[in-house]
Amino acid sequence: MPVVNKDLSYCIVWSPLPPITWILPFVGHTGIADSAGIVSDFRGPYFVGDDGRMAFGAPTRALKIDIKDMEGGAERWDLAIEEANEVYRYTKTNKYECITNHVPRNGITHSTALSLSLSST
Repeated sequence: MPVVNKDLSYCIVWSPLPPITWILPFVGHTGIADSAGIVSDFRGPYFVGDDGRMAFGAPTRALKIDIKDMEGGAERWDLAIEEANEVYRYTKTNKYECITNHVPRNGITHSTALSLSLSST
């Protein structure tokens, strides 16, 4: 069930990856939303979607991050997302490597994690 009419600002979002999620319910696609609620997600080698849509459909889960104590506030949050998006626009991934090593080294979760890391520095 998609998250409908929900304010996605400052959220980490998740959507299922059919049919993988049907078998392994914890597997999905992540993204991160800026202060305006625009979702960015890593969609493959050299491609970051920052148009507000996710690669595999609307998010079904959203975790709101409390930024009230973050130094720089909304401006810092948005800048961190922009910086991470720029890094991943120039990042090549190998999907086979991600699957065979069971943990993606340069992929979906890493772009979201980099945004969070940059927002806290």
